[in-house]
Amino acid sequence: MGAMILTTLDYEGEVSTVTFPCPDMTSANITALITAGDALAVAFAAITACVVIKKQYVAKISPLSAERRSSDAEAEREQKWLNRYYDGTTFERYTLTTPGSKMEDKDPDRLGFALLSDTEIAAYKTAFEAFVQPGGNAVTLEEMEWVGRNT
Repeated sequence: MGAMILTTLDYEGEVSTVTFPCPDMTSANITALITAGDALAVAFAAITACVVIKKQYVAKISPLSAERRSSDAEAEREQKWLNRYYDGTTFERYTLTTPGSKMEDKDPDRLGFALLSDTEIAAYKTAFEAFVQPGGNAVTLEEMEWVGRNT
């Protein structure tokens, strides 16, 4: 299994990482996976209040910006989105947490969950589903729940 790892920095200067699994990277698919991973990194940056400071692939590490703290006082690595998704073929369920969730992306009708129709969240969902493939199959991101520190 391959992966893309994003490193974030919050308002307090605390570092978090999030690992997005993907198929094994081979010479046949590495360009497509990096393109999809880059799109996911951009979409993730839009839904986190933290600053994405580094992106890593199995064979390639690409710094995104100089290490700097987020200017958003609400950027806390402890405020996370718990991404719940499943394999579209095997229906195996997975979770992944991402740091620095933006509170304005919460669903007003479903407190504690992201509004999946929000423009930034919808772009993240599309990019997530295009890149993340822990079993080599397409996945569906079902929901994103706001969770705290020990999740």
